Amino acid sequence: MGKSVLFTTPNNEKLRADLYIKPQAEATRGAISDTLTLTKAIDLFDRNHLTEALPFFQAPAFNDSLQTLSNRYLAHIYLRTEKLTLADSLFTSLENASNYHTEALYNRMLIALLLHKKEEARRIFKLLDKSQFSEAQLKKVEGYLR
Repeated sequence: MGKSVLFTTPNNEKLRADLYIKPQAEATRGAISDTLTLTKAIDLFDRNHLTEALPFFQAPAFNDSLQTLSNRYLAHIYLRTEKLTLADSLFTSLENASNYHTEALYNRMLIALLLHKKEEARRIFKLLDKSQFSEAQLKKVEGYLR
């Protein structure tokens, strides 16, 4: 595959459109009111009502697993609204959660690319479990890392 001008000076909007992966929804368990609140917040997120979803994810959760889930969505909101430092901080904390480890690393790599920190992005990319991504997705990433 030949090098493209697109890959040498990535436009952040194009980069985000090419590489951003929306999180998969998952079942939530906890106190009834917390679970209903989080379900409502995830629904708002899924419908791209990020401003309305934000306060629900920022509220303290009933237990650690719900707080981790809230932080996951909060990190995605920050990434999508270009609060990259906040997003990176939350994704860094999510690296320790086994079910979010790969997602957190991937998004930290994306943030490094958005901040034009290619060396950091390459370093993080090496840590990723590549089996979790399609070949097409990996080729897109590798194109931006050149």
